[in-house]
Amino acid sequence: MDSRKLKVVVVDDEEMDLYILMKNMNDNGYSAKGFSGGISAWEYLQENPDEADIIILDKMMGDLHGLEVVKLIKGHPALKHIPVMIQSGCTDTQEGFEAGADRYIVKPFSSEQLITAVDELASVKYLQ
Repeated sequence: MDSRKLKVVVVDDEEMDLYILMKNMNDNGYSAKGFSGGISAWEYLQENPDEADIIILDKMMGDLHGLEVVKLIKGHPALKHIPVMIQSGCTDTQEGFEAGADRYIVKPFSSEQLITAVDELASVKYLQ
């Protein structure tokens, strides 16, 4: 794989969950940028489409749900190629995939499960 750090945009409205996700990314060789809401993440992604190699979204957020953000990303010409993972306590994964998510991980999950899922998305990113 490329020696540069892949940039992971992490979005979760729960402060502790966001911290844990970002720590896991940074501790495992990824460069993480975090957002506490879907709106701020969406604005950032539109303005900085080259600053995200992988996106991790919480499904249920107060301002703009992860499923809505996935649809926006997959409908945007400069962003639609970026692999997106939904992470949620909801076990209904179908609507996540229907929205356009490339991966879905159900809470609670271990750090190892998270990193495995992100590594899989990284492999897809390198194949593009």
